[in-house]
Amino acid sequence: PDPNLGIEESPFYLSTETRPWFSKKEHPRRCGVSSFGFGGSNFHLVLEEYRKDKQEISWDGSVPRPELGNEKVKSGSEPGKIAFVFPGQGSQYVNMSRDLVCTFPEAFEALENANANSSFGNSRLTDFIYPRPARTKEEKAIQEERLRSTDVAQPAIGVISLAMLKILERFGLKPDATCGHSYGELTALYAAGWIDRDTLLHLSIARGHFMAAAGRNKNQDSGSMLAVKAPLDKIDALIAEEKLDVILANRNSPNQGVLSGTTEAIDRAEKICRQKKLRGIKLPVAAAFHSSLVKDAQEPFMETLQKVRIAPTDIPVFSNTTGNAYPTDPDSARQLLGGQILCPVDFVSQIENLYDSGIRTFLEVGPKSVLTSLVKAILKGRDIRAFSIDSSSGREFGIADLAKTLSHLASLGYPVDLDKWEHPAEPKKQRMSVLISGANYRSESKPKKLKKTSASKGTSEKCSSDGSGGHGKCSGNAVASRGSSLKSHIPDTPRQKAASRKTSAMRHQPRKPIVENRKAMDTISQKQFPDPQTRRQAPYLNQGQASPFVADAFRAVQEGLKSMQALQMQTAETHKKFLETQTEASRTLRQMMENTQRLTEVSMGIKVAPRSDIGVVRNEMPGFASVLESGDMPRLGNEEEHIQEHRQVGERIPEPVRTEISEPGVGGEIREKAAEVSTEKPVLPRVREDIQPSDNGQKKTEAMLLDVVSQLTGYPTGMLSMDMDIEADLGIDSIKRVEILSTLEERMPGLPTISPEIMGTLKTLGQIAEYLVGNLKLETGNSELETASESEMASSDIERKEIEEAMLEVVSQLTGYPTEMLSMDMNIEADLGIDSIKRVEILSTLEERMPDLPSVSPEIMGTLKTLGQIAEYLVGDSEHGNASSEYGSANTEAQAGSSELKITGNVERKVVSIVEAPFEAGEQVLIPSGRKVLVTDDGTGLGEAVVEEFRSILMDAVLVSPDVVLKDKDLPPAGGLIILSNPAFGLKDAFKLTRHVAQDILESAKAGGAIFGTVTRLDGAFGFNGRGIENPLQGGLAGIAQTAAIEWEDVCCHGIDIAPDWKDNKAVAKAVVTELVHSGPVEIGLEQNRRLLFELESSPYP
Repeated sequence: PDPNLGIEESPFYLSTETRPWFSKKEHPRRCGVSSFGFGGSNFHLVLEEYRKDKQEISWDGSVPRPELGNEKVKSGSEPGKIAFVFPGQGSQYVNMSRDLVCTFPEAFEALENANANSSFGNSRLTDFIYPRPARTKEEKAIQEERLRSTDVAQPAIGVISLAMLKILERFGLKPDATCGHSYGELTALYAAGWIDRDTLLHLSIARGHFMAAAGRNKNQDSGSMLAVKAPLDKIDALIAEEKLDVILANRNSPNQGVLSGTTEAIDRAEKICRQKKLRGIKLPVAAAFHSSLVKDAQEPFMETLQKVRIAPTDIPVFSNTTGNAYPTDPDSARQLLGGQILCPVDFVSQIENLYDSGIRTFLEVGPKSVLTSLVKAILKGRDIRAFSIDSSSGREFGIADLAKTLSHLASLGYPVDLDKWEHPAEPKKQRMSVLISGANYRSESKPKKLKKTSASKGTSEKCSSDGSGGHGKCSGNAVASRGSSLKSHIPDTPRQKAASRKTSAMRHQPRKPIVENRKAMDTISQKQFPDPQTRRQAPYLNQGQASPFVADAFRAVQEGLKSMQALQMQTAETHKKFLETQTEASRTLRQMMENTQRLTEVSMGIKVAPRSDIGVVRNEMPGFASVLESGDMPRLGNEEEHIQEHRQVGERIPEPVRTEISEPGVGGEIREKAAEVSTEKPVLPRVREDIQPSDNGQKKTEAMLLDVVSQLTGYPTGMLSMDMDIEADLGIDSIKRVEILSTLEERMPGLPTISPEIMGTLKTLGQIAEYLVGNLKLETGNSELETASESEMASSDIERKEIEEAMLEVVSQLTGYPTEMLSMDMNIEADLGIDSIKRVEILSTLEERMPDLPSVSPEIMGTLKTLGQIAEYLVGDSEHGNASSEYGSANTEAQAGSSELKITGNVERKVVSIVEAPFEAGEQVLIPSGRKVLVTDDGTGLGEAVVEEFRSILMDAVLVSPDVVLKDKDLPPAGGLIILSNPAFGLKDAFKLTRHVAQDILESAKAGGAIFGTVTRLDGAFGFNGRGIENPLQGGLAGIAQTAAIEWEDVCCHGIDIAPDWKDNKAVAKAVVTELVHSGPVEIGLEQNRRLLFELESSPYP
């Protein structure tokens, strides 16, 4: 936001993302809704909640109904038992399960209940889970730190797990057994029905509070924890051999454990792990949990347990401490649960015993999917399935993650009620269709076909209506006559030129048609629609055979339609009066504000310009008039005559002349653009009265114009007249005005083009019609249309080079183009894609940097087509309307008297053609010593094969798992990066990884060489084989490769697509690595026996 708003010190904030809106005890939810109309009719509502509770599921239709997946249970076999696994502290993150809570009422209600039955000072529990959107990385880090606090994290994880559990219950899923990791054991007891919801929340808050208090005890060392990546038996041996004063507090998997102990002991253990080449990471925890150092938390928690009710059920809950099921005796269960805080977590034994009890599916219910990975590691090689609801950890849409989970469970044979998912509503069939008209309805009727106009006779263009509401299609020269050249001027890099020469050489090789791509693109299905006029005349065609009853019914319908049309005409007339009243009110308000300003200036002794609207002020505000008529403010004659004079020529009343003061510059100074205020009336374009409209084409053009306006605005043609003001009478804004002129041009192709600066001077329909037939000439004080002259403020000592450098820097900053890719002859729109909004932003930034530059008016800005022309105008070397220089011409003279349009070039149509080409070894890339090629793991074994292939050619390569990237872990110095498509590794993650190692790759390129590549499995030809694509999103990886090839000129970049049916990973890896280490085309398709390249070929329009 604008820093001058001071929004940080206000009670307001910008909500930039979807968040659940929880209620407050003080007042009901209230909101304001505003609708801003183009015509100036604005509507505002203030709404208040009707019910506090969420009643309905907020489906948005973006995720279709889940279907059975590819994996299906064998006939007659049972899917096996399912266990719900609940995570503990450490799995929390800001905005966890946000999409589910926003959608499902039971999930929303779970968090509402938590807010109502908990207290965190002046904050609610949900304020920590879903804080206001962070504007900086530092603010986001603070939010994560607040949620990580033990007394907040444990109840937060509990209530999110509870919300997910309620959603599973909606779809009919129940567990055969439950377990949890550390704190998650409380949620597991609730899921099995051993404790109720209020008890779960009460124990979660108490446990978190007691453990956080133990960590804040300043009288003793609360200790620390160290995660060690090593086999558990090796960690046990290390503790015994080194006589470490620590315990193995967490047995998470066969190859991962967590040590707890005093801070001194943990520091010593970390040092020994480094010496023995074991990976050890200190955990950000408040104390040494699951050890004797937190006994201050265990005692009060045990007292709390004595006051709650535990009721065992038939669903077993497996314990962290023993690894076995909880005892069915409530007192024994309390003792086991209370002692869990001090005892180690044996998660390995817990999962092993669940498997021995018949559990074959493990579903993680809670934030993230940490436990899912641990379960797979513990039961590796056994026939089990493990997955989580929050599989993407909040990176993807939560509803899509849920749909995948339900589909997976249903395909395994579990009783999932998929009918509870959203069903698309069937469109209602209309029993009767009535053609109406009015100011609030845009007719969709097909326009009548027109005969060829005189302006188009003698030409070879032929246009035909396409039946889409008036927009016709033209072929051949007709398209070219209205088109403009879209030629690109971006220079090719040397590598691109070499690739282009190689592609040109391929043209002489024999080709085999891969797919009739061109034919597929040229084929357009055309449906024939009956003419609406024929439909309307249908009743009359059979009138002689119709019964009297049908004739009477038809007459009744006719009378009804006439009544409805009359009603719509009345509505349109009322709307017209409303617009007139609103315009008058707006004018009066503006005059009051300006007169108040002038009154203040008079009282301060500032000399002001005389006004031309004193008459109006005298009638409406006599107090002000007496002041305004004194001093230096002489009257300028009769106001009514002045207004009438302008109304006769169809013009607006001139705006009052004011001293224009520019905005403060960078240095804080204020510049006056005009030292003195002129007392002359502003010179407006005027219709010359000595020229009378010609009858030749005038009536036809007027009739056509009225017909188009009626069609696009809804006003009946009987209500329209040629003297109506476009804005004041008809409420037509600039967007609608362009649409009207475009439709008129399609119907009458021979009409001249109206430039924007001329369009702004035509105020009525009559003036537009006169201009189109060539009978209207616009004049000012110099008898020609004048635009704003060049500003006299351009300083003579500002050289063109300085302006050009500043402009290139600003354009690079605001568009993202590197400055070395920019040149002054680039077209603003065609080459750089800069629209009008971005153009204004660039000029504003340039003016801030160089305050003495002249301002550029909008009509002049439209004629400056290149960066060079803008620079010339700012220096003062060019004239508006004909800025010819080394940068090109920007002549935009309106050709009012000519009915021919200049053909500046054809827009050529091209299609992608697939070319089969053998491998041609280009220059081989060598990676500097000490750098590695990073290869992402795709989960299919191809990543390992690619790494081995690199090593076989003496290039050091390492396999990078998605977890390393997603957790921002350090990576070795990179000389190359190869990204393999992986469903668990999205496009954003791939882009994040690319940016992370970009600096290493560029440095490697300068030192000798570097490679970058992406590998996908679309269809072996990036989708152009036409075989269907299972996962089209991976195609975006090729876009990253293309971008890198443009921006990293010294890096060898490739995007490779592998045929999905090529399963031999070793052979695929050999072909891929061969392409990656040699220069050549960027995009390459590989099949088992073919190598494909791609080029553009010209193709006729369909």
